[in-house]
Amino acid sequence: PERSIMPILDVSELLDDPDFIQTISVIRIDQDVSAQGETQEDRLPFTVQAVCVPLTTQELSRMPDAEMLRGGITVYARFPLISGEASNTADIVVVNGRRYTVVNTNDYGAFGSGFVAATCAVVSLQSAAQ
Repeated sequence: PERSIMPILDVSELLDDPDFIQTISVIRIDQDVSAQGETQEDRLPFTVQAVCVPLTTQELSRMPDAEMLRGGITVYARFPLISGEASNTADIVVVNGRRYTVVNTNDYGAFGSGFVAATCAVVSLQSAAQ
């Protein structure tokens, strides 16, 4: 029988370190359809402590006619960020005034209790340039 090997690295101390952590805003959007068939949105704001790092340089898309740098960050937090489920759209993360949408989430609980790693894409490249 194959055994599951748990990581022995606990990064909680690093991800809770005040030198790395920052306060970010998360906007969770709950959508519902009214009796008239119109979509209604409720925006629920949260304030979260997280570590945010830019995506790697592998996010440079090279095409025959141009190169395009896709803006994005990875967010490590003890908050259950979502990339869309049931009646919720993907969370919007606001870091340093820039808006990002959660594209993908991974459970990092094996590396420290309750941590989630979320890959986030910039909502508008224009807002990233400002």
